[in-house]
Amino acid sequence: NTSSAGMIEPDSIDGITDPIWFREGSNGEKNGPFPLAIVSKWYERNQLIPSVELSADDGKRWSSIVSLRLRNGPTFPFSSFDDNQPSGKRSIEITREMVSNARSEVVRLENQIQSFIRQLGEEERVLEKLKEMEKILDPDSFTDSNVQSRADTEGESDREVCEYMYRNLDELFFSMFSGIFWQCIRQRRNDGRVWNI
Repeated sequence: NTSSAGMIEPDSIDGITDPIWFREGSNGEKNGPFPLAIVSKWYERNQLIPSVELSADDGKRWSSIVSLRLRNGPTFPFSSFDDNQPSGKRSIEITREMVSNARSEVVRLENQIQSFIRQLGEEERVLEKLKEMEKILDPDSFTDSNVQSRADTEGESDREVCEYMYRNLDELFFSMFSGIFWQCIRQRRNDGRVWNI
């Protein structure tokens, strides 16, 4: 990739903005691709002379380090392409930091999954309690003769029958719903039954 000013710009590889360089071999063949960090190491260790021909656009345009620096600045191509994307040694540090951040994100997501699993277990237990309550409150399956008798013979109100059942249901379960319990129950008779939901 080349800009209108002639500067070779980086390509985006797997979401990481970093140029992929090619090196021209002694017989003219194209070697690579190589990440900029590798090219920078070669240069720092004197394994890459300034006159070697490099390309960041798949060999379409070959340039020596000397000509690149004349065109793009005295430290190119081993300086930053912009303020937020250093290259060379700093590029390696950024890559390590990105890997560390990715690992931290994996741990965070794993913990979140475990939290969801625990929450699902709690919701399944609540669902079982709701099913039990539905059976108890279903007029067709209601079998507590004592409560039925009290409602029929003593003329107790629906609310009194509700209170009696409330005291005898799972205390822990209703501690979660006590604030909305009476709002969820419509107190009325149905053919001599205790109530309907």
